[in-house]
Amino acid sequence: GYAPSCTHANDAGLMCGNDETTPTEAPTVGDSGGLSGGAIAGIVITVFVFLFLMGGFIGWKKKKDEARAAAARAASSRNTTAPPPTATTTRTPMTTNQDITME
Repeated sequence: GYAPSCTHANDAGLMCGNDETTPTEAPTVGDSGGLSGGAIAGIVITVFVFLFLMGGFIGWKKKKDEARAAAARAASSRNTTAPPPTATTTRTPMTTNQDITME
């Protein structure tokens, strides 16, 4: 068979007699260098848990603030003094000399 003369050229792979670059290793299937399926699932679950906790915290804070505001409204309505009653004068009929009869 024919075997071309090839030399190793730094990171470019093998340099053969016709100046073509051939890789030193064929890439394996599924070895893309990215994250594995388990890592991606872990990230997705972590994001959902984080969002769930943040929603719970916001809901709790909102409920607490509403309860505090309602308590403040109730306290302010109890502490307000009612206006003083208006002074009403009761008039008693005066007796006149005509009403008094001497017997």
